[in-house]
This record gives sequence, C-alpha cells and structure tokens, in this order.
Amino acid sequence: MKYKLFSVLIILAMVASLCAVAVVAPASADVSAATVTVSNPNAGQASSYSIVFTTGGTGALTADTHDIIITFPAGTTLPSSMDYHNVLVGTPGGTAVNVGIGGVDVNTTNRQVTVNCPVNIGNSTAVTVTLTQGAGIVNPALSMEPVAGGDGQGASGYMLAVHTTVATDAADVTSNPYFIYNWVK
Repeated sequence: MKYKLFSVLIILAMVASLCAVAVVAPASADVSAATVTVSNPNAGQASSYSIVFTTGGTGALTADTHDIIITFPAGTTLPSSMDYHNVLVGTPGGTAVNVGIGGVDVNTTNRQVTVNCPVNIGNSTAVTVTLTQGAGIVNPALSMEPVAGGDGQGASGYMLAVHTTVATDAADVTSNPYFIYNWVK
C-alpha cells in the first residue's frame, strides 16, 4: 500500500511537470545607448549630428505615429525651429527619409528635438536620425576632449539622451560619449 501511494505521487509529479508552462524572459526594453557622430567637432561651431540607436525588443516604431525624442547636453545651442528638410530618419545602410512638414519640434528650454518617425522600424532594429548642419545646431563652446588638456574636461565627453514614444522605450537612455574640441583639425 505504501509503495502504491508513492507510485501514484511520482506519476502525478511527472504529469504535472509535463504540464508546466514555460516562462519566457521579457523582451529587452528601452533603446540602446546611441552612437553620436558630429560632422564638425569644433567648439562653438555649427555641425550636423548623426545619432544611431537600436529600438528595444518591443519598441517597433510606426510611421507617422511614434516620435523619437533627443535631449542634447548643456551648452548645445538649438535653433527655435528646424526646417523639416534638414531632419532625416532611416536605418543604417538603408534609405534615409525626410520627416515631412510638421515632423520636427524644438524645445530650446529643455534642449529637446522631437522627430516624428516617417518610416516603419522594427523591434531591435538600428535607427539613424540625421540632423544636417542646416538644422542650425551649434556645438557647446566648452570642449570635452578624450584626453585632459587645453580647456577640455577630460575623457567624459558629451552625452545626449534618446527615447521614443513607444511605451517600452520611453525612458531616456544616455548615449556613448562624443567629443568637442577647441582646436581646428
């Protein structure tokens, strides 16, 4: 009798294990840290900015629905408005698309540029936002160079923040550092 009860319990345990539901790890949230490239890294000068980041695991962007919000570091000068012709969105190696009329908004107080995404971009997909020199962004006047020296601030560099209006990617993510110099190359 003792062994029958034990056998029944073992069989029930095996059946229960076959019915177990697999727990799947959640998809990654938030965009990746952006890589920023400036066309003119000189302090106090107008420059184009190329900002490349990857959407989160559930952060697909829908054309004309979702926005990309870029917050520039202190010292960066933004114009009061940007001509939409100077703002492009695409995927690295793909075609960059102009944001269209009304597709860009500037908040100079918060140093934020809001870009309406003009193309569909999938989950975990690289995105390139290009703000051309004609957009009117001026680099900070204080240099931050990769090594201490001059009036630079050492290896920390400047960092901007990026997020989107997709709920899972709505937290600001700081970019990798980029450098501004007080000398001409």
